[in-house]
Amino acid sequence: MPSKGGGDTAFKQLKADVICENGYRRVESATITMVSAASADEAAKQEVLEEIRILAVPPYSDVFDKKRLIAEHIIMQEGYEK
Repeated sequence: MPSKGGGDTAFKQLKADVICENGYRRVESATITMVSAASADEAAKQEVLEEIRILAVPPYSDVFDKKRLIAEHIIMQEGYEK
């Protein structure tokens, strides 16, 4: 767990990881929804979806555990420092 104090690098990295991973998930979901809605041809749609899935995206991690660690850190600090 990151030490008490807002300047802790590990804590900042943890927050950045959660923000980025949530962003990746939203973009992936929105992209799949748009492709599915825009393509009438099932074969073409599947081809595009396969291309999307091979893009260089970091593997998903356990965001719940990361959020729990962030919450514990904030509680230990008795507040949130930006």
